[in-house]
Amino acid sequence: PMHLRRGDARAAIAAAPHRLQGTFDVGGQEQFYLEGQISYAIPKEGGGMHVHCSTQHPSEMQHLVAHALQLHAHQVQVECRLMGGGFGGKTTVYLEPVAVALSRKCGRPVKMQLSREEVFRATGPASATRVWVKIGARADGTITAIDFGIMGRIDRRARQWLAEILYGLTTGNYRRVAEIHFEAQYVPSYHSVEEFATALRA
Repeated sequence: PMHLRRGDARAAIAAAPHRLQGTFDVGGQEQFYLEGQISYAIPKEGGGMHVHCSTQHPSEMQHLVAHALQLHAHQVQVECRLMGGGFGGKTTVYLEPVAVALSRKCGRPVKMQLSREEVFRATGPASATRVWVKIGARADGTITAIDFGIMGRIDRRARQWLAEILYGLTTGNYRRVAEIHFEAQYVPSYHSVEEFATALRA
């Protein structure tokens, strides 16, 4: 497990005049976006590449493609005109390095697109998770302490998943809570989409 602590949340909750606790489960969700994964790489002068793709993070895409192909970041220009839906499912790299590598090899533009079935098989759904939380508050309702955890049945994107939670804890409204304890656990998922995706986001 991974822990993030500020103060002594459990002691503060025990001493709080008002306490609340609960546990809930969220099923996995398939990111059923209208436009699938697609990439169009165009070679430019000086070894540069212009990549048109459907991504929620153009700058991250630029750096990941450059790193994968040992290019400088300024040699990769990423453009996303219309994304056609994403729901968090277009935050990583799938086709782009392959399209760029092929384009560099042949010296011509290369377009790659996954079929709907390939999208389901390659990308993976949002994680099924279990969340537990305990909250302590003053008589006026001000939250003084939070002790919560999350366990996800997730895949290779575990680091990004945890990083997004930690970002929210350190920059969002949680920063106003003096005492906080967060625990994160994840278990690798080797199952097919059909086994644990319970809903479609469309």
